[in-house]
Amino acid sequence: MYKKISILEKAVLDPWHLAVFKKRLNAFKPLGNTERRLKVVARKFYSLYQEFPNRSFHENIHCEHLKEGEGERGYPDHYFSFFWDDHCWIHDHLMEYVNCDLQELLEFEVPVSVQYFDRKQTSVTHAFPFENKLLTLMDELCAVLYRFNYEKHHD
Repeated sequence: MYKKISILEKAVLDPWHLAVFKKRLNAFKPLGNTERRLKVVARKFYSLYQEFPNRSFHENIHCEHLKEGEGERGYPDHYFSFFWDDHCWIHDHLMEYVNCDLQELLEFEVPVSVQYFDRKQTSVTHAFPFENKLLTLMDELCAVLYRFNYEKHHD
């Protein structure tokens, strides 16, 4: 199973997908409301990529101030998760596992602003425009997918 995940992760992280993002976006012809909403969100993700082409959510995660060995730590991979169907038994088990597992963690690695006073910094950033826009877009994408999944099960 792990090998399949690493193959999928490798495919998703391939920079070639970003190179053809605009071409795919322009070629996509939506059929129906859900696909139209998905295209709107995809355009917003593409705009975010254009505005911040070299940014990463992990860029402003600073762990150097956290002490090692003080319990389990939550990483972005823990709280950036996705599953498709919430109308099945696996949803209940998954949510129970995630909630129980995450409540045991003592600290989470999240983007933070760090200001040093004992040495000169190359730049000081206290705002997180990329991270805020990314998280907002992820919420928007989840809302579209959740609505589609809900309509699929309630029609």
